[in-house]
Amino acid sequence: MFIRDSNSFTAVLPLMKGFNASGDAELKVDYLNTTLETDWIRARTAEGVTIDDDLFVDGHLSYTSIDSPYWAACNCIADGTISHQKGEHGIGIVKRSGDTAYDVAFPAHPEGNRYMVLISSNECHFFDRGEISTGLILYLRGSTNLSSAQGDGGFSIAILK
Repeated sequence: MFIRDSNSFTAVLPLMKGFNASGDAELKVDYLNTTLETDWIRARTAEGVTIDDDLFVDGHLSYTSIDSPYWAACNCIADGTISHQKGEHGIGIVKRSGDTAYDVAFPAHPEGNRYMVLISSNECHFFDRGEISTGLILYLRGSTNLSSAQGDGGFSIAILK
């Protein structure tokens, strides 16, 4: 508390001495010349803490959980068996008989059939067709463009969110 006519106090950062519109002395926080040093930041009433500008981290970034950037993703061997799976949703792979084509299925994508697909394989070339919101057909081909594998026939596929 201040005595009305007393202006004999010293403010040390992050506090600063000031005067309001009425000319009364007041104590303020200097946000421009003070570095925020804290061990915890926690939201009081919102779902989380919002940073409304760029965030630069000088050091390590650790987290308890983070959302996957993939709607669905997996690594698959030539017979259609999924060896590793990632993403927010599960993915299903069924190899078509007598071909190097695979039916790929996943829960309906929020962007309909306009989702992004990333494919990696050691075959000569690959492509997808028949995209619908819940899947696609993946074709793998060797350099002779026949339905036979030249590599091990494995592939990785990721559908982005």
